[in-house]
Amino acid sequence: PELMKLRGVNPLYGLFLLQHLGKANTAEKIQALESLLELPTSLGPVIRVPKKDMLPNGPLVDEFLDPKLLELGLASVDELVQKTEEEEHKEWEERRRFGGEYPEERKFVIPLAEKLQRLFEFEYPAVDVRITPAWVAGEILLEFNGDFNKYVLSKSLQKQEGVIFRHLLRFILLLEEFLPLAPADGSADDWKNELTALKEKLNVCCRNVDPQSTDEILERAAQSGFDDAV
Repeated sequence: PELMKLRGVNPLYGLFLLQHLGKANTAEKIQALESLLELPTSLGPVIRVPKKDMLPNGPLVDEFLDPKLLELGLASVDELVQKTEEEEHKEWEERRRFGGEYPEERKFVIPLAEKLQRLFEFEYPAVDVRITPAWVAGEILLEFNGDFNKYVLSKSLQKQEGVIFRHLLRFILLLEEFLPLAPADGSADDWKNELTALKEKLNVCCRNVDPQSTDEILERAAQSGFDDAV
């Protein structure tokens, strides 16, 4: 029955996330949920999930995902542990000293959303799920305190502000879908309160940008569903 409650995302993947998001902090929850929404590549690197020194790991990554991926052989240490510039330089110097070069395909630390995707694909190899790791709603909520204009100006995204606005509205609708459900770990009340607070903050953010469009799209979603709303 729970599968029928998720219409805007792959329901099996949605329930998979609920098995694990009870372990996550707020930033990790936002990353996992935001990755379910497609974003155009034209937005460029400004929407990428920041490195660990800018966006530290939370308990879901440190206490569960990283150890689990290593245990199952689904990721290498290089894909999970961010090297410092000093460590990378030292590695390059050692390679050069012994006549080697940097490997053509350097491995970079993978974002939380991709870690979850790898674990899901291991558990459900026949199910294809696409994600888009991004840090847009998360940055607006946690770094810019819901100030849409400051975010757009700081990222020089004035020409793409319509795309960002629509993305935030879709994220509100996504939070609405996950609100009635509950994670396997943790308190259902805490989950509901946390998602409600994020949704309300984004509501205010979008209404400050365009109250009429915000009302129309959210009302349409209530009547026709997630996919038809935006």
